[in-house]
Amino acid sequence: MKTLEELMKMTDKDLKVDDTEIDRESLSTPYLYDKYLKFYIYHKKNLKKVMREYDSLYKDRWEYYTGKHDIEVYDKVILKGDLHIYMKADQMVQTVSEEVNESENIVEFLEKTLKNIENRGWALKNLIEWRKFLSGVG
Repeated sequence: MKTLEELMKMTDKDLKVDDTEIDRESLSTPYLYDKYLKFYIYHKKNLKKVMREYDSLYKDRWEYYTGKHDIEVYDKVILKGDLHIYMKADQMVQTVSEEVNESENIVEFLEKTLKNIENRGWALKNLIEWRKFLSGVG
């Protein structure tokens, strides 16, 4: 599984257009789309898994703090209005919440990367048209 930073480095390299080889760049677009679509599918699936883990942990910790857990119970009485404070401060909930946030960021980045790759054809076409204009053709 790739981290967000690794994916960013990959896109910096992969999406850089070599304007001296526009034909090669154009031919590489479907390959790039396929490559990042696979990453997207994998990370989207992982996001759903992490969100399920978060929901399950949140329920367990809620039961712990409200005294309804089967195995362990928080030893202090917490007012219902204060429960959200304990839930937000819970270290286990925070850890999984960070995983959810990281996964969401990766999925969003990959969605935008795919959109960028989809628009790559237009950018290459515009580059060709600009070159034609500069050379006096067309």
